[in-house]
Amino acid sequence: MADSKIGRNVSIGDNVSIGDNVSIGDSAVLEGNITIGDGTKIDRGAIIRGNVTMGKNNWIHTYSMIGATPQHLDYAIVDVQDPLDKLGGIRIGDANTIREFATVHLPLHKSGTIIGSGCYIMAYTHIAHDCHLHNHITMTNKATLAGHVEIFDNATLGLGNNVHQYCKIGSHVMLGMGNNITKDVLPFALINHNTFTNINRVGMERAGIKKDDIDCIELMYSTGAWKNISPSTVDRYAKEIKGFVKASKRGVYEPAF
Repeated sequence: MADSKIGRNVSIGDNVSIGDNVSIGDSAVLEGNITIGDGTKIDRGAIIRGNVTMGKNNWIHTYSMIGATPQHLDYAIVDVQDPLDKLGGIRIGDANTIREFATVHLPLHKSGTIIGSGCYIMAYTHIAHDCHLHNHITMTNKATLAGHVEIFDNATLGLGNNVHQYCKIGSHVMLGMGNNITKDVLPFALINHNTFTNINRVGMERAGIKKDDIDCIELMYSTGAWKNISPSTVDRYAKEIKGFVKASKRGVYEPAF
């Protein structure tokens, strides 16, 4: 806890481990089996409960809630203060921002609720039990994930998206405002009005993907070649698409362009 700063009226439980250069604002609550990594900032009134491990240089904003029990009927009357071995844990990587009134719930299973590194989770978002967010994901205001959702690297969820339980969102996907996602979303897709309208060219360019590769991905989707990618392909993006389709259990949004 070297050089850490603890505000007024902060509640810190006996099993909480706090790293160096951590800042905890007034009236924050940390209770449970919690580890907070170096350089993390926890703002006024934030609540962290249950089994939570958090890496370095995260910023947890005012009145966000990390570690509520799952919104599941099996836990309708079970409080997090009951034995914590009943639930798995939340694992959060490094350099994430979780904004005001965001909620991240404890998992039903030992595999955990997972947030990778470099994610930006905006105000009033919800990450339900057993979700897995990989790295550099942006969830904008009021985006909501049901249980067991998986989101791959560099995906962006626009305002007010709702994602059905067990859905998977591929890498470099852009969900435009207000979709209700009930199937898996293929890598590199741009989704508008619940339809795969194009590839996410802007997002791919920003991520440093070469123009020739972007053009090839667009051609694969627009011609239907994505359905018959050779098992021996060496193209990394084609392999990613093929692997995603093979692993899909809910079916995928097919290109409509």
